[in-house]
Amino acid sequence: AAQRNKEKMTDFQAVGAQFIAHYFSTLTTNRAQLGSLYTDQSMLSYEGEQFLGRQQIMDKQSQLPNLTYDAASAVADYQPSLDGAIFVLVSGCLFIDGNQEAPLRFTQTFLLKQGGEAGYYVHNEIFRLSLG
Repeated sequence: AAQRNKEKMTDFQAVGAQFIAHYFSTLTTNRAQLGSLYTDQSMLSYEGEQFLGRQQIMDKQSQLPNLTYDAASAVADYQPSLDGAIFVLVSGCLFIDGNQEAPLRFTQTFLLKQGGEAGYYVHNEIFRLSLG
């Protein structure tokens, strides 16, 4: 039983890490492709504004500046949740137009649910800049 529990622990961490790598790579290189990670039930809270469904979320994503994710400075934590979902917390730095002199610290959470086009989709997402 202990081995099976360890495998389950590894599974959600591996899936979470794989998702985060894919999400931020896609955000940086081809943001329009992020649409496959959302469904009409997905919700994004971005700096206090709420967006429901793939179309509203992608409309918001398209309005954002050219962002580069600094994977080296980022930390992520993963937890299993109900019905096979995965809760993810990421904190790190983003650069606008590659300007590494002015990093933007941020915190972002995801609740990944099984389903969608990629096997898991973003059911809930919250993004906040860490200012001050």
